[in-house]
Amino acid sequence: MSNIVILCVDDETEVLHAVVRDLSAIEDVFPIEIAESAADAASLIEEIRNTGKYLAVIICDHLMPEKDGVRFLKELNEESGPMATRKILLTGQASHEDTIEAINEAHISCYIAKPWKSDELRRHVREQLSQFIVRSGIDPLPYMQALDPIIIGEAIRQKGILSDT
Repeated sequence: MSNIVILCVDDETEVLHAVVRDLSAIEDVFPIEIAESAADAASLIEEIRNTGKYLAVIICDHLMPEKDGVRFLKELNEESGPMATRKILLTGQASHEDTIEAINEAHISCYIAKPWKSDELRRHVREQLSQFIVRSGIDPLPYMQALDPIIIGEAIRQKGILSDT
């Protein structure tokens, strides 16, 4: 198991379990953490960072009690910069204005509407993991089974991202 983590945030336990089930094929390579609120997610993110792990992808619902997903992702973006963690908004209830704010201010990488299709979720998560690996300069070879081969192949051709070790 790697030190590159996926975090799922949703206040509905059933949704969290469904996301984890849909991503189970890559969980052996990239551990999946879950949080039922923005506050729980913030604590997990701090723990992930304190243990030297990387938060590669966060999949976040919008409508949650206390703090909505767009606001949470916007704060995460402000603290860690737009190119760090890849952000996916997974929601069925974001307004047009919320979506624009998520794109422009939280720098989400992807929007997926609920209910989602399992293969679509897996494809988007693989793409975002691949983008994280490429942009972070991490050697992709140990993770290839869970990454998008087209994105990684193009990065190798364009940038020569593989290390000599």
